[in-house]
Amino acid sequence: MQTKVFSVAVLAIVAIVAMLAVPSQARAFGIDVSSGVSESQFSSGHRHGNFSFAIPRIWQSFGRGDPNGAANVRNAHAAGYSKVDGYAFICPNGGSVSSQISGLFSYLNDNHVNIDTVWLDVEAPSLWTGSVSGNRNYMTELIDAMNKSGLKYGIYSSPGEWSSLFGSWRIDFPRCWYATYDGSLSCSSEPFPGCRPMYKQFNDHDSFCSNAGFSCDVSVSC
Repeated sequence: MQTKVFSVAVLAIVAIVAMLAVPSQARAFGIDVSSGVSESQFSSGHRHGNFSFAIPRIWQSFGRGDPNGAANVRNAHAAGYSKVDGYAFICPNGGSVSSQISGLFSYLNDNHVNIDTVWLDVEAPSLWTGSVSGNRNYMTELIDAMNKSGLKYGIYSSPGEWSSLFGSWRIDFPRCWYATYDGSLSCSSEPFPGCRPMYKQFNDHDSFCSNAGFSCDVSVSC
């Protein structure tokens, strides 16, 4: 019995050492924000929270560019984040797909927004069509428009939101970022049909951001 306990203990120590030996770049941490965040606030999160990527909101659910988005993107770059994306809440509540894609292009170009990836924020069923079939049709049109746009993009959602909006619908995700607020850094292999996650949003509040005077959600690379 003592030998077995000792062996288990050794294996546990080996596992911990192996985790610590994984290069830090293997699991990157980042934040997404919707309120205005200054360069110094982003910098504080970058230094003290070890956040390396930032994803500010760039498009609001009622069909317009986020007033804080362009400045947040610039401030995140200036604060030293290695990767800066943007998330766009394009949904039926904001109008047609074509008008919002056109508006998004104008917003990005007019404000010289330099981002790597546009994340389509897919949530809030009350802002959609009210039917699974209608939601699927709108989403299909949105994906087609993004594929034709030339923009690098991905889709953000959660298992519950996806199911409420689309049922068990499976699509080919170009990139997937999902939310599950369990505090765990472990990623599901497929949190909802077709999603092979690039990021997991695991925390909807963070002390590093709060201490710096702003609100953020925290994600980890999968």
